[in-house]
Amino acid sequence: MLLLLSIDRDRAGAYVTQVRHGSVPVHTSAPAQQGLAEAISSTAARIPQAYAGFVEVRYAGVCGGTFPVRDLCEAKAAASVAERMVEVVAALRNRRWAGTARSLLPGPLAAHAPA
Repeated sequence: MLLLLSIDRDRAGAYVTQVRHGSVPVHTSAPAQQGLAEAISSTAARIPQAYAGFVEVRYAGVCGGTFPVRDLCEAKAAASVAERMVEVVAALRNRRWAGTARSLLPGPLAAHAPA
């Protein structure tokens, strides 16, 4: 089963996560996580692996990709996903899509980014 992990920033340094299966909420966290990577890893650790094998991670309207739940439980993997998502969100917010964001997109997606 594939779940969606949505992350929203509640206030500086605090993130709220929600895990959904389609439109049905499965889990919502309190705004306690101190960073995006911690929000990803701590929420993934609460998802029973027997329940869902994969999770799609979204933050600020950006999809970070689909990952095995067990991988996102590890701090290093969660930090890598978080770092990439923050870079893409920052590039989009700074309207530097044509240059910076193109290089952040993986392989085939970069070819479809506006010049």
